[in-house]
Amino acid sequence: NLLDNATKYTDPGGRIVVEASAAPAWVRVEVRDDGIGIPSDLLPRIFELFTQGDRSTRPTSGLGIGLALSRRLATLHGGRLEAFSDGPGKGSRFLLQLPRAEEPTALAG
Repeated sequence: NLLDNATKYTDPGGRIVVEASAAPAWVRVEVRDDGIGIPSDLLPRIFELFTQGDRSTRPTSGLGIGLALSRRLATLHGGRLEAFSDGPGKGSRFLLQLPRAEEPTALAG
């Protein structure tokens, strides 16, 4: 969903960056774009179900379910999903952090 949104809200020729890193306890994925950005009044509500920005700028936008579902899934797995933007025209940044899965143990046979 984060990548889909980045492509949907970034004009052709725009820039989308995906970075991933890991530490012993967690995995982090960051998606940044230089697209339309998120207005400051919408940013605190961006993960609420059915929340959408100005539909006139992107008539193919969805139902406002994807980010709410993405955050809920991250939370259910013990992680978090955050959104950042400096406002309209200044792109967006989404940070997903999830705990690393423990190594599976071999079953005694």
